[in-house]
Order: sequence, then C-alpha cells, then structure tokens
Amino acid sequence: MKHVPIAVVWCVCLLVTLEVRAQTPADSIVHPGEVVINEFMAECDSVFGPIGKLDDWIELYNTSARDISLAGCLMTNALPLHDRWQFSSKAIIHSGEFIVVWADMDTCHPGIHALFELSGNGDAIVLYNKNLSIVDSITFGVQTRNMTMARIPDGTGPFVLSRPSMGIPNVRTSVGTPPFLPWEVSLAQNYPNPFNPTTAIRYQLPAASKTKICVCNLLGQVVATLVEGYQEAGTHTVQFDAGNLSSGVYFYRLDTGGFSATRRMVLVR
Repeated sequence: MKHVPIAVVWCVCLLVTLEVRAQTPADSIVHPGEVVINEFMAECDSVFGPIGKLDDWIELYNTSARDISLAGCLMTNALPLHDRWQFSSKAIIHSGEFIVVWADMDTCHPGIHALFELSGNGDAIVLYNKNLSIVDSITFGVQTRNMTMARIPDGTGPFVLSRPSMGIPNVRTSVGTPPFLPWEVSLAQNYPNPFNPTTAIRYQLPAASKTKICVCNLLGQVVATLVEGYQEAGTHTVQFDAGNLSSGVYFYRLDTGGFSATRRMVLVR
C-alpha cells in the first residue's frame, strides 16, 4: 500500500475547503448591521410593482464586504410573530447592493413578495435570522403618501422622509422637493378587471412625451382612443367606458414613441 505524505493530504483538504468557501456566498448567520432595512414605502399610490399594481415595498441593503445569503431568514410586520414570511433558498444580496421586497402578498408572481402588507397608519418591520435573532427592525408611525422613510446615508444613517429611491443610493432632498416622478414608463393592469362597463387605466411617464392609449378588439381593430397627445411626466389615470361595446376580451396599448406596452382586459355584461 502506497502512503501519501500527511503534508500533501493537508494541502488537498485545505484547497477543497477554500473552494467550498469560495462557492458559498455567506455563512448561515447574518450579523446585525450587515444587512439593514434601508428604505420602505407604506402609503403608496405612485410606484407600480412587477405586476402593475401599486404596492408597498421594503428595500434591504448589504453594508458588508461579502455576499450574503438570506435563505431561511424571516421578515414580519409584527414583533411577536417570527414566522410570517421566509426568504427562499435563492435569496442572495450582494455586497454593497440592494434588494426590494414587495409587501403585497402576491407570492405567485416574479420578484420577492412578502406574505404581509404594511399599514400607512403605523406598523413595524423586523428582519430575523433563521435562528430568530433580530438582524434589524423599525417601528414607524403614520406615513406620508408617496414618500418613503430612508436611511441617509445608506446603511448607517437615520431614517428621514424622502422621495422614493428604490434600488439606488438614497440622497437627501430639501423642503419643497417636487412630487415623486417615476423612473420608467409603465402601464398598469386596469381596475377593476373584469369590468362593466367602466374601468380605470393607470400609467406612468418619467418625462413629458407624446402619448397614445388605444383599445382594440380581438381582431386588432381600434374601438376607442383614450389618450392622444402631449402628456406631462408623472402618474396618470384614464377612464374607459365600454358602454357601447359587447362582452369579450379587449386589449389596451400604450405608445410613447420609444416605449409600448399592451395589456388584456375583459368586459362582462
């Protein structure tokens, strides 16, 4: 039997250990101060979520120099409840970066969606390790519509009233800052849907532009033009009255020149 020198075995074991560590984004415990609640919005009617709804949200920030796995970590909006919602095994927040948790209970859709909603009249947000030790928490009172509470500077500063800056560094704004403007064009799902005979269509423009919204039937024929002309930046809502149309599936389309989007709606008599 051929003997392998102990030094060689030790070196091989060390290399394997280093390789495993290199492939692991973080140890299983998140230490307080490494990941913080960095910004949140609890009274929202201006920021669309991934599925076109106006949803509250929570931004987390990794202050550390390492990538951190949030697998098994918990988040809740009520201090006594430790098992309200759990991050998936794929949840990783990279060093110096942000992730956004939508507080909307829509877990069947893309993105990170918590099984709780925030109250604009005051609430709490608590981030737990999987061993139930607290990583970070915030308790807040009545919120200002369409404004956030944000740490300035990111990660270490106190929470102050701010314009939304989801997924980007927070900056201090002065008194009299203009109302919130969206950072991208978006078209929300109409509400209600199905509808009879009226429904509301909401859309966002980050800059003033020529805008057109039309409604088409299944044959692609335009049955109504709701908006056509120059529109200011901001969040807009247009009403669609289908009183002269028959029941069925219709599509509404937003065109701004450099952007277009189409959504489906159902008219039920």
